[in-house]
Amino acid sequence: IRQNDAQLNAWHHLGVLYSKNGKPEEAVKCFKKAIGLLNNRKAEGDIPSTLYQQLGIKLYYQTGILLKDELNRSEEAVEILGEAVKNNPKSSTMRTLLGDSYSQDKNGIGNDEEATRHYKIATSLDPSYAFAWGHMGTAYGRLGFYEEAIKAFKACLALSPQNTI
Repeated sequence: IRQNDAQLNAWHHLGVLYSKNGKPEEAVKCFKKAIGLLNNRKAEGDIPSTLYQQLGIKLYYQTGILLKDELNRSEEAVEILGEAVKNNPKSSTMRTLLGDSYSQDKNGIGNDEEATRHYKIATSLDPSYAFAWGHMGTAYGRLGFYEEAIKAFKACLALSPQNTI
């Protein structure tokens, strides 16, 4: 194992442990450190793109969720997930996560119009991505665009009949 790999994994796992132990601020710091190491490896051309995407999705997702849901720092979540999309422009998963960072939170704060824009891009990148369709339906529903919400939910359920949305 390379030194960088060990450090990247250690920062990631430390972040997971902090998160599980109710320390989201410390977890975010660890995840950001791991993201930095991962992006350095990508810049050096030293990591296969599939591995980068797998690790990146996990790290960016965990960071974004903590920032938005645990620390109420939606703008920072948008910023970090925007970076994820920039580094992975063809990833429907990253684009959906960015949409999620814009969507309304449990307090009704957010921008569902911007969220639906990202969900549309995600579904155009991967029309079989049920998760994006379901989240698009939720955002459209909150905006009062009920016909669009119905279409999105039908697409989600056609792709994933067991989905509880």
